[in-house]
Amino acid sequence: MNNSPSIQLRLGDLLHAIAKNKRMILLLTLAGLAIGVALSGLSFLRGEMTKEYLITASAVVTSENAGGNYPATNAGYPRNEDITLANSLVEPMIYILQSDRALSQVIEEMGLLGITPKDIASNLTLRQYNTTRIIEMSLYWRSAEEGVRILETLTAISKPLFQQTMGIGSIASVNNPTAKYLVGGSLNASIWLYMTFLGLVLGVCISALQVLLRPTLTNVRDVRDKLGLETLGTLPDNVDWFSRDKVSLAVSGARDEIVEEFSSMAHILRNRLGSGLNKCIYVTSASHEEGKTVVAANLAVALSNLGYRVLLIDFDFCNPRLGNLFLDTVDYEHSLNALYRGDISEAEAITTLTGYLDLLPTVVEHRGIMMDETTLSLVKRLSATYDYVLMDTPPVGMVADAMRLNQVADSAVFVMRYDASTLDVIGDALERLDKSGTMIAGCVINGVTSGARWDESESNSPQWSKPKKRKKSRRKDDKRKDDKRKTH
Repeated sequence: MNNSPSIQLRLGDLLHAIAKNKRMILLLTLAGLAIGVALSGLSFLRGEMTKEYLITASAVVTSENAGGNYPATNAGYPRNEDITLANSLVEPMIYILQSDRALSQVIEEMGLLGITPKDIASNLTLRQYNTTRIIEMSLYWRSAEEGVRILETLTAISKPLFQQTMGIGSIASVNNPTAKYLVGGSLNASIWLYMTFLGLVLGVCISALQVLLRPTLTNVRDVRDKLGLETLGTLPDNVDWFSRDKVSLAVSGARDEIVEEFSSMAHILRNRLGSGLNKCIYVTSASHEEGKTVVAANLAVALSNLGYRVLLIDFDFCNPRLGNLFLDTVDYEHSLNALYRGDISEAEAITTLTGYLDLLPTVVEHRGIMMDETTLSLVKRLSATYDYVLMDTPPVGMVADAMRLNQVADSAVFVMRYDASTLDVIGDALERLDKSGTMIAGCVINGVTSGARWDESESNSPQWSKPKKRKKSRRKDDKRKDDKRKTH
């Protein structure tokens, strides 16, 4: 038996964890957005936003040479050829004005400290206005005065720079640089988006860590592939059905999906344990809140509905619940506690629920029942008169005393809740059962979502067929015994 499941991150498990933690992820995303808004607000109050001012200007490109004349006429006035030439110079001039050479010269002439050409280039936009010779300039800068001077200096150095680079061309200012104060600026939106995305990523990462550090049963196939167990059946996550106060004992009538599932489990369990009767089985789990008591009760009902005589015993001494699932009240005078101490007989302790199902409940008391030879002898004696004895025990992963029942039990049914206990806890509990020599007849997976359940064609459970009908003489003998017991 492979009881040491390997830990790996699968896409399906991650998607399940994200869906399960969607509220947490949403809250972290909203928290990231709130932090982004707060940070941008703080920056606004402290005046530290990178792009507080928008400085704009415009200039027109000319084809003047170094002497200030136009090439076509070699005079101070342009002709059509000069204007056409100037149009072709717009794009090269935009490229030169945004170059490291031009911006480095601006920084040097202004004496800017701690500023690089890349700092200016990332905030500077130069574009041609339609198809004209006009270049529109815009610069985001934290200081209005400094930003205006940057555009003024850039315009001033353009003519000698063009002459040195291209031998021709110049620009003349159209609109002098002006600064406009921006409330917020583009940094606000970037901070909001960044922090929102960071919150989303944090939520997804937490979900992934949960899968890696605390892997639970989120894939039904892991029962076979990682835990090495056969499955008796899977029960859907139906809160209304399982929250009912009492277990239905109806043998006939309407049968829903869950009733049919328990009936299928009873058939499979019957075939796995073989043809011999007087079988003693205990139902356990790795930890609390797995649903083992409800499974034990309904499985006993399903076996009795097949015509087998079943005794259901509550061995969960610290948290006995079986009695309350069938009876309105559980008295000490009709309990395992009184039978254990010899205060009553077996007939007085056992409560008949149906013609084929009996119950031996337990009550909570200070002086608890010991899992000693008296208890084991009692189970052996009772199992001789029943086809099946089902015992609800404490979680084997938490209470070791329950494994003493291995001396009288033929096998165990292990119950685990979908996406509850970790695979490590389940593996440890199964390892304890394995070392104690217990044969696990199969496991029942409780609370499975519809999308995670196996199709019948994919189930690794063996095919089963309904047991043969008993001879009428046997049923008559059973009926006479039941009638006799009801007189007690």
